[in-house]
Amino acid sequence: MLSEKRLIEQGAFFFRYRGQLPVLLILLAVILMLYYPTAVKWADELQLIIYILAAIFISNGHIIRATTVGNRFKHSSGKNRSHHYAENLNVLGWYSVTRNPLYFANFLIWIGLSLVTLHSGVLVLTCIFFWLIYRPIILSEESYLTEKFKSKYSEWAKSTPVFFPSWKNFQKNPMPLSFKTILKNEYPGICATLSCLFILILTKEIRGSNGYFYCTWHLVFLIFIFFFAGTMKFLKHKTHYFKSED
Repeated sequence: MLSEKRLIEQGAFFFRYRGQLPVLLILLAVILMLYYPTAVKWADELQLIIYILAAIFISNGHIIRATTVGNRFKHSSGKNRSHHYAENLNVLGWYSVTRNPLYFANFLIWIGLSLVTLHSGVLVLTCIFFWLIYRPIILSEESYLTEKFKSKYSEWAKSTPVFFPSWKNFQKNPMPLSFKTILKNEYPGICATLSCLFILILTKEIRGSNGYFYCTWHLVFLIFIFFFAGTMKFLKHKTHYFKSED
């Protein structure tokens, strides 16, 4: 077993590359689907139920991310890329029911994507991946926040679950929800989810038909992803549309 200090060091590394690490998960999922297909034959009705559950998990994950990012306090730890940083401690809204709402939301999204594959191995792999990657990330963040905010963080942490939400201490966030902030910060994640969904569905189709067969929806889906991503990137970098947002 790794020591807590070693896990915290790993967490700092994983934190920096947490946006790229899911690529490895997708690659492993594709390998499982192509070379180690499940022997279970799902009835059409059961498949439909699983797909509905997948849509619920994915959509709820993005809703949690949007409502967390859309009204968080500025200069908080909610959306940083390369290192831990926080001038304010989030304790309201989603942060009053779980200390890590964004990671919990990511977990829901990836469980949903795993369900789309109809492959139990991919679902197990996803759970293991999150345990191995996000446990040290959370430990690393908690170490930073404890040092930064001391007793204020400790008192909040005592009454707030580390991952799975508990609504008994819910406190409404008075900050207004900013849709511009949501679009500015969340469009890469939405595009990533759509891209992963496309890859997994395409892999499933290739495995089911023993080869690739072109469908119009493939092109339409890809055009939509590139159009949405391109539009958001243009607004972010070439216009003042998002300039007033954090």
